[in-house]
Amino acid sequence: MWGRTWRILGSIALAAGILAVATPADAAAPTYYLALGDSLARGVGAPSGQGYVDDIYAFEQQTQPGLQLVNLACSGETTGTMINGGICSYTSGSQLGDAEAFLAAHPGEVSFVTIDIGGNDLAGCFFSIPIDASCVKSQLPGATARLAAILSGLRTAGGTVPIAGLEYYDPFLSYWLQGGAGQTAAHDSVKQLKIGNSALKKAYKKAKAGVADDMKAFEITKFAQKGTWLGQPVPVNVQQACNLTNMCTVNDFHADAAGHSLTATAFEPVLAKLLKKSG
Repeated sequence: MWGRTWRILGSIALAAGILAVATPADAAAPTYYLALGDSLARGVGAPSGQGYVDDIYAFEQQTQPGLQLVNLACSGETTGTMINGGICSYTSGSQLGDAEAFLAAHPGEVSFVTIDIGGNDLAGCFFSIPIDASCVKSQLPGATARLAAILSGLRTAGGTVPIAGLEYYDPFLSYWLQGGAGQTAAHDSVKQLKIGNSALKKAYKKAKAGVADDMKAFEITKFAQKGTWLGQPVPVNVQQACNLTNMCTVNDFHADAAGHSLTATAFEPVLAKLLKKSG
């Protein structure tokens, strides 16, 4: 009796369409990886599709198969132009404006954000020998204040969305190859970059963002004379700068494919921790 009754009820339900196995509404909502920053986030220095953002995206797709990449990064971007625009074209007029609009339009759908910014604010201080420490000192307060404003805007628009920033590597270690004053400049570049990265890290931490440490990944503080470049003995950090950036070959401070891959590797444990915490 009960078997027949359940068969009847089941037939009625099926006829009404209420026992459909799946509907579009049941499908998982789309998720996004929002990438922000300067030329590094655009992948400059590496072959197309081999930038650190591409590497992070490919890795995260393994556990987030529906993940979509939205890369708003702009080559040459500074903290100032990210806020006010002036280099790349954006609907809102600036990279930050478009990022805030995207976050606001996709509540709960952005899996995580990565950002690297501030490097171009300070890069000019490193372009000559000796390194201009007074330039770093004068430029850094404004850069970190603007980074704080950028992160505040992202937080206002995106709430608790996981955000991971970047401490930069040091391509200017290549000055070591020039000997004499160049080797002094290499030491000074590390000293000044540590000051700059420390300030950037403080801004990220204050905004409850994670920080990927390219200083550690690229071993930029290791002056032990255990490396080689073109058959010549050099410090480990100089070897890393030459092998992982284009600085020693074509005088281009961007990371090469190996350097971008290493940067992605530096981001991954930070993102894993943030994603686990966000649930």
